[in-house]
Parts: sequence; structure tokens; C-alpha cells
Amino acid sequence: MHIVIVVVVFFPSAPNLKGRPRKKKLSISQRRDSQGKDKEERNEEERSEEEETSEENRAEEQAFLVELYKYMKERDTPIERIPFLGFKQINLWTMFQAAQKLGGYELITVRRQWKHVYDELGGNPSSTSAATCTRRHYER
Repeated sequence: MHIVIVVVVFFPSAPNLKGRPRKKKLSISQRRDSQGKDKEERNEEERSEEEETSEENRAEEQAFLVELYKYMKERDTPIERIPFLGFKQINLWTMFQAAQKLGGYELITVRRQWKHVYDELGGNPSSTSAATCTRRHYER
């Protein structure tokens, strides 16, 4: 006589790893609560410092734009309308600052970093012509 022993091993199903995990969204009331706390935590000194620097930045940006428009007009290539990159209007001040932060036009061109400037402007990361378009707009 033969005795047959059957062992059944139960393996739980494998976890579904398809896609990336999502962040849990906050409910509207939770968002309001967190925003309220953030506002309460900021003190008056920080607010006044931020206002002063933002006013200085706005004045600096305005001066830059006035000089840029004046320079381009003297060069007989006036800026008639602000160019677009990927359906988004370019902030010329932000573009200039990003280029200066990376070392200026020549250094960015040598190091092939125009994609970084495009990223600073908040462009679409999947754009394949971003670097070339950004450089051409800067040159114009």
C-alpha cells in the first residue's frame, strides 16, 4: 500500500507593481488646514524682507527689459512680440538670469547646456528640439 501525501502550498498573489506609486491626495479641508498653518507660521520680518527683495527684483527686471528693448531697437531688430517656447510665452528676464547663472551665452553653447536653460523656463521635458529653439530665441 502506498500513501500519497499532497501538500498544497498557498502563495499569495504577487503585488501589482505596474506603474509608479501615487501620492495620496489631500482632501479640500486638509489642504485648507495646511495652508492656514503655513500662513500663521510666517512672521512679520520675513514678510517685509520678501517684499523688499521682490520689489528690488521687479525694479531690476523692469530696467533689464527697458534696456533690452532699447538695444534691440538700436540694432534694427525690435522686439515686436515676446516669443513662445512650446506654447508658453518666454519670460525674457528669467531666460537671461538662467543664462547668466550657467556662465553666459558662449559658455552655455560650448558646454551644450541650452536644455538646462529651457528646463529653468519650465518647458516640456520631453521636447527634442528644446535646446536648439532656446538658443535661437536667445540669439535673436
